[in-house]
Amino acid sequence: MTHDKSCFTGKLVSVFRLFATATWLILLSGCQSTPSQSFHVNPMQLRQAAQIAYQQGDLVSAESMLLKNTALFEKDVDSWFLLGNLYLRTAQYSAAQRAYLHASKYRPEQPEIWHNLALVYLRQATQSLLEGQLHSDAEFEPLLSWLLHMQGAQSTPVDH
Repeated sequence: MTHDKSCFTGKLVSVFRLFATATWLILLSGCQSTPSQSFHVNPMQLRQAAQIAYQQGDLVSAESMLLKNTALFEKDVDSWFLLGNLYLRTAQYSAAQRAYLHASKYRPEQPEIWHNLALVYLRQATQSLLEGQLHSDAEFEPLLSWLLHMQGAQSTPVDH
């Protein structure tokens, strides 16, 4: 009986090893036969989709697509510019500034970039004065009124 028991145990171990090896080989061959999932991203198509989302007010989707595009295609000035517009529109002035400066690095001759960057600086100055007014008795009204008047002339970013 002892011989039968050890023989049975030996066969069970052999079957288990065979099963484990077969499973491992199946998994390994499955990984080798899986096609690569890399795909080509067209920066123009992604930017156009982001532009449509931006125009429809879906700023979350637009931002996501633009961030992907600028990460993959660093010199895509139009994506950087649109990203700057998005951040300016949502009062994320530091992010807008970074996006416009990045765009200006690759296309310094585009006046809309500089216009919108100046608008960012005006908004930041206005925001600083409004914040300062909350914490001080100083008279900020003349400069604040002037800044608000200046922004009233062109308070939205220029699209190109």
